[in-house]
Amino acid sequence: MARPAQTTESIAAKRTEILFAAQQVLETSRSIDAVTLRAVAKVLGWSYATTYRYFASKEELLTALRTNTFRWMQSELEAALTNAKSGAQHLEQLTKAYITAGLQRPDLYQLMFFDIHTVEQASNTELDTAKRNCLDVCTRAMSRAQEQGELSDDVDPLTAAHVFWVSSHGIVSLHIAGQLVMGRELDEITHTMLNLILSGLSAPKITSKYFQETTFLDSLGPNS
Repeated sequence: MARPAQTTESIAAKRTEILFAAQQVLETSRSIDAVTLRAVAKVLGWSYATTYRYFASKEELLTALRTNTFRWMQSELEAALTNAKSGAQHLEQLTKAYITAGLQRPDLYQLMFFDIHTVEQASNTELDTAKRNCLDVCTRAMSRAQEQGELSDDVDPLTAAHVFWVSSHGIVSLHIAGQLVMGRELDEITHTMLNLILSGLSAPKITSKYFQETTFLDSLGPNS
């Protein structure tokens, strides 16, 4: 007898269940190599063939898991802004939420930036959308600070959001790697980073003569 056709909702539910199990495998094993369709099927008590019906390859599974991870970070950032009133408070809460999320779930966090080098990932619009939506939380916070006069009108909110992301990511990545060992604690570095960003973005715009004449990438040469 032929298997009954599944609804869109039931397929989505099964994929969600698989992704949750894959996340468990990742955070339990602390290794992306351990996240396989067979390992996930074992957690679920399913056959490998059943899992394979919903994800055709490990790469497709990891790309979907990565997409969900960006959505997870987006929800963490949005939740942090619920009670913030001023633009500065928005940025303070964003910083705390981003760094806390990354440090509490380091394996999940690092998956956001794991380059799988696959066709599935390169052409995945859901992943691209999840990345943009996550960054957009930061961009909106920068716009809010600008509207309230806490950031200079010369500041581009999207560029400022990138600066925030780069700085916060650097702190999380170095801490996870055990490299913040040069005589300063995490809280002190985080506090200083946020103050530097706020003071720098609220100051009058200064354009370096160097960047007027060339671009940074040009200066690195053709092999960079």
